[in-house]
Amino acid sequence: MRITLEMLGPMIKPLGQGPVEVEVRDGAAVRELMTETLRYSPEHVDLLSYHIDGKKAKPSDILLPGCRLKVLMIIGGG
Repeated sequence: MRITLEMLGPMIKPLGQGPVEVEVRDGAAVRELMTETLRYSPEHVDLLSYHIDGKKAKPSDILLPGCRLKVLMIIGGG
């Protein structure tokens, strides 16, 4: 299935900042996209923020055909 991926912030972007269309297997979770397709280390997956179709998502959330996934850095300040 195909999804749209957009990666924002100072992180490794193997496919570019996007938005780009990405092929993922049916039933794949965000975590699997990040580790299997984009080759992120599993421990880095939890350090990012995810939004699917504008709603906050978790690494365990399942991607659906045609969805739009945004990946952002979690940045603290003060």
